[in-house]
Amino acid sequence: MATVVTSTGIEWVTDKITETVDTQALWIGSSTGAGTAAVGDLQLFALEILQRSSSSETQSAADTVKWLATQTYADARDVLDAGNFTTTSTDAVGGLIVHGDFSAITVANLDSIQFTITLQVT
Repeated sequence: MATVVTSTGIEWVTDKITETVDTQALWIGSSTGAGTAAVGDLQLFALEILQRSSSSETQSAADTVKWLATQTYADARDVLDAGNFTTTSTDAVGGLIVHGDFSAITVANLDSIQFTITLQVT
């Protein structure tokens, strides 16, 4: 299991510092794909991202930002990875800022998972 800031995420942070981009990473997505998150990832492991939910964003410390979103699933499945994005599109490659994989979370119809993604600059 791994959680990484992707290459796209590193570029996005750099662009935010230099005010090159005006996007926010407010969208959290999850998928049923298996694998180990890596810096070079451009999307979640499953080509079909289950959904992207708008998140709330907070700056809990001078060096830390957190995104929080709850996703409700329409049917039973095993959720294996999640990440936050700069776009709402569920079929777009790219815009993946932080990507994490984890042991399967089995959801039934109308179950929800609350995802919290934290990025700390050290």
